[in-house]
Amino acid sequence: MKKVISLVIAIITSVSSAIAAPQVVADTTQVAKQAKKALKLMKKDNEKDWQKGFAMYRDAAYKGLRSAQRELVYFYMSQTPRAEDDAIEFATMLADEGEVEYQYLVGYYYTIVDSAATAPRNAVLGAHYLKIAADNGSVKASALYGMCLIEGRGCISDFDAAEHYFLIAANKDDDAAMEMLGEMYYFEKYGRVNLEKCFKYTMMAAERGNGDAIFNIGCLYMNGEGVTKNLDEAIYWFTKSSGLGNAGAKNNLALVMEEKNGKSDDALFLLRKSADEGDAMAQYNLGISYLSGDGVIKNEEKAFSLFRKSAEQGCAEGQRELGRAYLDGIGTTADSALGLKWLEKAVLQNDSTACVYLASCYFSGNGTDKDDDMGFVYVKKAADMGSALGLYAMGSSYLSGLGVAKSEETGFRYIKQAADMCNIAACEELIYLYLSGIGTMKNANLAINYGKRALELGSENKGAIYYNISFAYGDADKKTRNEYLRKSAELGFPDALINYGLYLFYGDGMPKNEKKAKEYFRKCAQQSDNPEASAEAKEIMKEIWNK
Repeated sequence: MKKVISLVIAIITSVSSAIAAPQVVADTTQVAKQAKKALKLMKKDNEKDWQKGFAMYRDAAYKGLRSAQRELVYFYMSQTPRAEDDAIEFATMLADEGEVEYQYLVGYYYTIVDSAATAPRNAVLGAHYLKIAADNGSVKASALYGMCLIEGRGCISDFDAAEHYFLIAANKDDDAAMEMLGEMYYFEKYGRVNLEKCFKYTMMAAERGNGDAIFNIGCLYMNGEGVTKNLDEAIYWFTKSSGLGNAGAKNNLALVMEEKNGKSDDALFLLRKSADEGDAMAQYNLGISYLSGDGVIKNEEKAFSLFRKSAEQGCAEGQRELGRAYLDGIGTTADSALGLKWLEKAVLQNDSTACVYLASCYFSGNGTDKDDDMGFVYVKKAADMGSALGLYAMGSSYLSGLGVAKSEETGFRYIKQAADMCNIAACEELIYLYLSGIGTMKNANLAINYGKRALELGSENKGAIYYNISFAYGDADKKTRNEYLRKSAELGFPDALINYGLYLFYGDGMPKNEKKAKEYFRKCAQQSDNPEASAEAKEIMKEIWNK
């Protein structure tokens, strides 16, 4: 049979069209003899005998000779292009006779679309045969039918049933099923988040060489999800994934090495290599480095170029940053229309940060007509995704009545949710809300706690936070108050400069020191970018020293 693979497909089609419908086998021995005679004819060196023999052989298959059916499935699938309709016709006969391998093959054929496909698919029929094969013990069918149940491909989506079939296949060492179980136990959309189980099955698949699992196990070690965070293990698995050609692994490897050793030359090399190889996320991350000057010389033009490459590949993060670059003229000429276009593309991919940026455009009228109601729509979309930034923006909208009826209590609730998710701006806002009693009861202790949390999270507004914490301690603890006030003053925060100077001048909670007090007043008076505070400091100096 292998010698005739090169036969012209047109000839095969003409022969197959002349064959009658399947018949019931009356005499299996007679049919076997017919097939044997057909094979002898097909071995001859002339086309006429081969055609005659092939027609006889196909007729024997139609009459139910399984060996002929199997050979014809192989023959038709070996053609270039594949004669899939003919192949699946005989495979279906075998499947309907209970042969599990062919039940899987028929299910696979009708379900999977690949680059060599030559005929339409029928997902419903595919799922039907895959389920039969799975229930008859086919491990591969169990894994593939689980995917059908996940995606609703040819059947009603059912995550419980999918988990059942994946577990069957995983328990028989199918690495694809193991990898999918890892995903089911990771993503909230499947309704069964269990990071320990996620790690267990992902590791099982990774140890069996599953490429996706090898990458994913690196991510779990990198983020400490389902396992103790271990950067060395993350480096090991990302290195292995990178060796398999995963450009995204090079990107993550660079990030892990940066976290472990700082922005080292090795980390940058890997990030650049991954970006050069076309990984969209690496292009985005390298663009962020150039935008901030983190480990590289700041270069907004390079950042813009990388964001554009990333965005054009469909990376939501890249689209978002490209949109911002166009809106603000970062590394390119400002173009608000293009900015909105790319932000909207990122929003369509459910990028919550892009939703907040787009909302800001509507609130301010940047690149579009000012529309507070539409701005609030996008703020709510981000908040509904559970984004800390979205929740913070939602709280701010309620506090200010921007696009929604003003409600300080509702605003406070959203701000607190965002702060409890470690959003720095929300923590900073809570200090003020607790101190002023806006939307909640005044509570100096909680103001202090959220102030300290903002500092721990790396807030860049240390001067203001130190000042507010000092205000929260107040006269009840003058020593601690003055220590935080001093820290704020040393960072040049204007209100702290004035107040710390006054405490020094009058000796309130610390030894009196008029000379040192004058230095703080003078420093505030020289702040040209804070004219009001500067004028106040000058007035205090004039009043005190003229007495």
